[in-house]
Amino acid sequence: MTCGPSGLYSNYLDKEKVLIEAHENYQKRSYRNRYFILGPNGIIQMSIPLVKGKNHRTPIKDVKISYDSRWTHQHIHTIKSCYGSAPYFIHYEDEILPILDKNYLFLIDLNLAMMEKFMTLTGIRKNIEFTESYIRAYDQGDFRNHYSIKNLESNAVKYPQVFEEKFGFISGLSILDLLFCTGPESKLYLSRMKASS
Repeated sequence: MTCGPSGLYSNYLDKEKVLIEAHENYQKRSYRNRYFILGPNGIIQMSIPLVKGKNHRTPIKDVKISYDSRWTHQHIHTIKSCYGSAPYFIHYEDEILPILDKNYLFLIDLNLAMMEKFMTLTGIRKNIEFTESYIRAYDQGDFRNHYSIKNLESNAVKYPQVFEEKFGFISGLSILDLLFCTGPESKLYLSRMKASS
């Protein structure tokens, strides 16, 4: 989940560790290679292109990123355009945006790098581990398919957003939105999200 929704990160607050399922088959149309941000014309779905093939039968740890197009340049440009006026963009852009431009071979490596950065910036200090084999079901805290790109999460916890005057509050956006808009208060908002869920 490259730049997964804020609500996902709120779920990590009370966990001992974060366990990433590395052996599941890639799920099409999921947050595994997509994220949503808010721009002047509304919600924008950002998608990381994958190497062509039958990825839906490929373990997530083996799914490769495609660099046939200049998608990293496009993502960085779009993020800058959408959040350049956000109060904390200038504080985080040099820590976050270069990760997108590192040309990781595997999607799971890009997702891990982004997740580690977001957890550091929000003050969530948890160990991140990978499964050694596929785990069909977890006793608690299984968020693999909890968030759907078809329906952005509805979270009653509002925070100031760049285009709020135009669109009202939009929930379910990437953790990027929360960080760029609330900065050091991000963890406080994540705690409120957790309490309201």
